[in-house]
Amino acid sequence: MPRVDVAKIIQELVVPELHDIKSSIQELRTKFDSEIKRLDEKIDLVR
Repeated sequence: MPRVDVAKIIQELVVPELHDIKSSIQELRTKFDSEIKRLDEKIDLVR
């Protein structure tokens, strides 16, 4: 039975997915921050 290099498989399959997830989370944070700022500005206008 051939030897399976688990670390290599993880690096090839899991790590890129984690980078994609991290990138998506950063995009969401940016959008949320932008929306919160916009809402804060609207609240300030109403006051």
